[in-house]
Amino acid sequence: MMKADPMFSADPSYGAKPPQQALGNGKVMTIVHTNRVHHLPVYPCMCKKKIDIDIQLLHSRLYPASSKDPSTAFTFEALKFFHLIKVQTHLSTKNYSTLLCRLTNFIFPDETPRELGRVWQQWNHLINLKRYGFGHTNRDRKLDGAGYMTQKARYDEYVERTNKGNEPSTCYEHWAVADKNKAKKGYDSTGLVAIACSRHGCFAPGSVVDMQKGERQLNVDYALTEACITTHAESTHGLLFAYDINCQYCVNFRCRIADSGLQFPPDLPVTYLIGLFHVHGHKEECLWRFAPSYLSPGAGVTSTEIIESLWSQLNGAANITRTMTVSHRQEMLDACIADINWRKLQGLVPFLIRQLKKAEEERDEAQASFEGVDEAITPEQRDRWCEQMTTANSHRAADPTSMDVYNISVKKVEPKKDVQARLMAQEQANNAQLGVTRWVAQAIELQEHQIQLADLISCHKRSLTPSQSVEIQKKREFILKKLNSIMSEGEVLFPQAKLEEMSGQAPILRKICLCNDTCTCADEIAVTSNPRPKPLDVEHSLLPLPSCLDTCPIGWSHIIDVEEELRVGQANEALEALRVEIAHKSYLYRANRGAASTGKKAKTRSYNAIGKVDQGICNHVKRYDAAVWALDWLGMRSKYPMFQEIKPEHTKAVTNVYDPNARGQFDTSLSWIWMINAKSNSENAAYAAEGMQLNLPPIAH
Repeated sequence: MMKADPMFSADPSYGAKPPQQALGNGKVMTIVHTNRVHHLPVYPCMCKKKIDIDIQLLHSRLYPASSKDPSTAFTFEALKFFHLIKVQTHLSTKNYSTLLCRLTNFIFPDETPRELGRVWQQWNHLINLKRYGFGHTNRDRKLDGAGYMTQKARYDEYVERTNKGNEPSTCYEHWAVADKNKAKKGYDSTGLVAIACSRHGCFAPGSVVDMQKGERQLNVDYALTEACITTHAESTHGLLFAYDINCQYCVNFRCRIADSGLQFPPDLPVTYLIGLFHVHGHKEECLWRFAPSYLSPGAGVTSTEIIESLWSQLNGAANITRTMTVSHRQEMLDACIADINWRKLQGLVPFLIRQLKKAEEERDEAQASFEGVDEAITPEQRDRWCEQMTTANSHRAADPTSMDVYNISVKKVEPKKDVQARLMAQEQANNAQLGVTRWVAQAIELQEHQIQLADLISCHKRSLTPSQSVEIQKKREFILKKLNSIMSEGEVLFPQAKLEEMSGQAPILRKICLCNDTCTCADEIAVTSNPRPKPLDVEHSLLPLPSCLDTCPIGWSHIIDVEEELRVGQANEALEALRVEIAHKSYLYRANRGAASTGKKAKTRSYNAIGKVDQGICNHVKRYDAAVWALDWLGMRSKYPMFQEIKPEHTKAVTNVYDPNARGQFDTSLSWIWMINAKSNSENAAYAAEGMQLNLPPIAH
């Protein structure tokens, strides 16, 4: 059909439209391809049995811009490429047309945006017919041709008639709840609500609805009921529904559906879940009531946060749809969502193969963990926990509070101040050994001041300004006064002990590396480490504590018991302070994520703030080490196996806080310092048993 013409052997117009249009029986047509806009002579068939020119163009893989006397046509390759560009990168028709014009000629006038937009709509419709046309049944109710976006007229009628009353919040005041009735001026739609498959990440047809104000329950109700209809949920065993605020949403769900007139299978069991990303922003009890990890059997290993990854793919379409008409916007969103689902379908086989390999690798690890827990418990505990798990999950749908059996009911560990108050109360009640607990506590506090002063001196070891020298001398004077006071009071409490003649040594403490990635403080640690304390320095003076003496005086068994309890409280107190500092450091890294990935030091406010937190972490690590060192010196370390050695990796910023979207975080767990209040390998400790019980169901499932 298309033949070369001598007059087009050279292009004197440099891509512009030639002045001559008629060429005998043919004419010059605008042909749009992926590389540029072409003006080529086209000679249609003139036989007696000829077909229409638009059909002839289609046979030549050219899509005409009109059916009658077309003057513009697009190659199939150009339309395929433009469709992918539009749904993948969300490029507007105008911008794509401008790119083609610039590839043709930088001063070439825009000629095709209107035709390209119209042809793409037809092309997109043909794609939908090709992919989904065979699947329609009489049960389909999308009468206006809606695909993933719901039918607008029926949805608007539902929104208008539905009661918009407020329900009291049962959890924290989340933005999704607090702003649900917050109106925004000048918007036809303030956002989207959609339903997607949590396992494979595909949008449900007809379930994407517009929000008129905030994220109201009536929007989610409509989207959920439409998704159940289009996916034939009534033929399944039940529905696992994950939503950010399900603790609030599930309260009156059935009543709202009955009052609104929506169709929902009355016998379909619904299990409400909250994704693992959002559940940690709820009350503590929401974790075991709604987290998928505690559903057994049911959700498997999934975060139920698939919709968040889908929004990240769809958010780019907002730039080009915000100024579109309602119908054009719906068509564009349908095309983008359909492409997301199509890509999911194309990649489903390799995805399932990868997931199967991953599951096989993790199965052995999970089995080993389960067997470790299973061997540590008694048969009575196993039977009781399995019965509690079965009962809780069977009543979960009707009463989520049945899952409270997973809650750890033991008390928190005692900090040093609470231990001191308890021991002093016992002394006063017995009217014996009065003042001993206070004396030992003061000595331990003085030791902490010594640690802080030693850290301060080590930080300024290379260069010391006059003001810093004065500050150090003031602290030394304070420690010396407190030491003299403790020694004087000790001579009154223990006149036969001869404290000044006692020998021993202060704890040898270390400084750990706090760099998140590449170590940049090796030289600093080498400079600031003190292999052996100097006895003449007040910050290394010997304290009259049982843990610091080579030999304890006769009759000090009560003193040893008091120091043991206070040291345990000191270790727990240091761990709690350490957790707070690490959390603070994580949020500082979130504000300046480059620091977490490089570990480099810079003279900026954010890095200085992180440096101060690191100093606090070092101090708390030394406080903890001093407590553990004392317990070891007293021969009590074996009684407290939960107090492990703190390593550099235990003090790093929590990745889930400063970079929630980082890869590979689903199976990572926090270090042991975050579990100290709920876990122990002591056979008779109540919190140890409940800690193992807490981990048993997810591992078993």
